[in-house]
Amino acid sequence: TTPNPLTNATCHLLIQKVDPTKIVAYIMSGPQTNMPAGTTINFSQLQGVEKDSLGIINNGQWVCSVPGKYLIFADATNDGGYISIALVAANKSIGIGTYPSSGGLIPSEAAQTAFTMGYANLASGDIVFAYNIQQSISITTQARVTAHLIIYKID
Repeated sequence: TTPNPLTNATCHLLIQKVDPTKIVAYIMSGPQTNMPAGTTINFSQLQGVEKDSLGIINNGQWVCSVPGKYLIFADATNDGGYISIALVAANKSIGIGTYPSSGGLIPSEAAQTAFTMGYANLASGDIVFAYNIQQSISITTQARVTAHLIIYKID
C-alpha cells in the first residue's frame, strides 16, 4: 500500500522445465563418525540419473567434462550435532553452510544440516568438492555424517 501500486503495471513470470540430463547428484560414499577440519567429503554413488554426461567422480571429487555455467548445491547432515561445510569449484570458495546460522545454542546430540550453494563457470578439468570447516563434525562413535552434492548445468 505504500507506495501506491503503479497503474497498469504488469508482472511477468517465466517458468522453465528443468532438463534432467543437465542434473547430476551424488551422495557421500559412506557415513563417517569423525571428520577433522579440512577433511574433504568423499562423494560417490551416482543418484537420480543413469549416467553423468557432464563430468566424473574422481577420488570423491567431481571433475567437469563439459565446460559451462553451473549451479552447485551441497548439504551435510550430522546426526550427532553441529556441522559446517564449504563448497569449492575451480579452486574458488563459492559457498559456506553453517548450522545454526543464527548462532543460537542447540543440543549437541541433535541432528544438524548445513546447506550451501553457489555458481561457477567451469572449464573442462575443473574440480568441485565440499569439505568440513569445523574442528570436528562428530565426536561420538554413534553419530553419522551424510552428504549430497547436486550439480546443474544452466547453459
